[in-house]
Amino acid sequence: MNLFHWGNFDPYLSANSWFVSSRTLKIYRLVVVIYSLIIVIGELLDYGLREHSLAPYGIQNNLECYLCYFTNLSYIGQTIYFTAALFYSIRSNSLEKFSKLHNFLFWILYHTVVHYHIFIVVVYWGLLSKSFIQANNPWYIWWLNVSVHGIEFVTMLIELFLNRQIMKKSFIFITIPIIILFMFESFFIYDTHRFWVYNFLDWYSGSPEDVTLRYIGFTIFFIACYFVVYGFHALRDYIGRKCSKRSSGIVVSDPPMSTV
Repeated sequence: MNLFHWGNFDPYLSANSWFVSSRTLKIYRLVVVIYSLIIVIGELLDYGLREHSLAPYGIQNNLECYLCYFTNLSYIGQTIYFTAALFYSIRSNSLEKFSKLHNFLFWILYHTVVHYHIFIVVVYWGLLSKSFIQANNPWYIWWLNVSVHGIEFVTMLIELFLNRQIMKKSFIFITIPIIILFMFESFFIYDTHRFWVYNFLDWYSGSPEDVTLRYIGFTIFFIACYFVVYGFHALRDYIGRKCSKRSSGIVVSDPPMSTV
């Protein structure tokens, strides 16, 4: 059983759109790549120039501090995705030259970025943003923070609707282990520095029953986010087929949304 659809990736779906020309998609990706690189550089400069709150826990290295947070790691991943997607757009006339391994890794990257960023936005603004909002931060800190906790979701959502790449239900078994690896990193950071990267991960912040229920709740929500985004893909393709029928009078076939 080909659970992860090895060899089934269609690179032309990543380089084309239901709604805009391939050139417009390419320009959009170029703009996002430039903006994302500016944000990554800005964040690294910010971490390098400011004394961050992790110093009292013994995390003195600014790069180590930057890489503690899942938001920063996922933003780097999204920047890599848009760079790779731009390359697919540029090479749209010779996509068959990409290897199966290259295509499969790109497909995994696509699933992670469309999945993680809806989770990040909801969790951050729902649970973690209060102290930031109440702090007297300068405008550029607001700009950086909103970019990695909001604008990244908007750019990814636009990308989702502009490209035609499909999601597979079974790829949830890839995105979950990746987030589990980050949780292992969080436990390692706590073991070495006695610091929880995110308060809701604190294993000792309540009774064992309460903590277990909290972890189960976050797991259920994390999985639900995946299928919400999966539904966005179904909606996009439904609208895209309708628009294609109206404009050409021809029934446009499309690959099935998913097979497990």
